[in-house]
Amino acid sequence: MSRTWRPPAASSPCPPLPSSGGTAELLPETPPRRAVEPAKMNLASLGNQVPHLHWHVIGRWPDDPHFPASVWSAPVRAVEPDRHRTRRRAVDAALPSIRDALSRDAAG
Repeated sequence: MSRTWRPPAASSPCPPLPSSGGTAELLPETPPRRAVEPAKMNLASLGNQVPHLHWHVIGRWPDDPHFPASVWSAPVRAVEPDRHRTRRRAVDAALPSIRDALSRDAAG
């Protein structure tokens, strides 16, 4: 049986996280989503030319230059420099806690 996944409308928020347990707690998006509360998360797992797996976990906001398309797409709006700087500082400040949470999850 084949299923086609269709993304929710661009204006819909991320679904709430389960309060405890469940497979959603294992996803690599959980710590960054909790830390910086993006409107959406883009996940990509790649290993194109060399056999390996790595993740791109990208928080998205409706005012980012590419939203709702991928961050690799052509921009559809200008960046608001002050908002970008503020958001970048918040993400940078959250990185240690995100790394800790991912390390704890990986250690089991």
